[in-house]
Amino acid sequence: MVMGSNASWSPRPLRARHYHLTDTTIGGISGYRDDIFASRRAALAAARERAEWLGALTGWRVQPLADPGRYLLTTGRPHEAGRIIELEDCDDPECLEIAYGSVC
Repeated sequence: MVMGSNASWSPRPLRARHYHLTDTTIGGISGYRDDIFASRRAALAAARERAEWLGALTGWRVQPLADPGRYLLTTGRPHEAGRIIELEDCDDPECLEIAYGSVC
């Protein structure tokens, strides 16, 4: 008998919790960007930094929204598309495999 051998044993899937930080032009996908972060803290910091940087670069107003990690960038003029930066939780391991390649 081989120690530790169990035909019915299968490895538990790895936890794939991660965070998507998206940056999108409202009304279009021309400015779409999706970055993946392993920690919520790093993703929140990146969202704030990106919003502040884009606001300074473009002169647009940065408005934090109700959810942490969500920002609206706008000129304030009616009928002009703005940008939204937002953070989303994700548990799909395929996202990580697409972004970083297979770990096997």
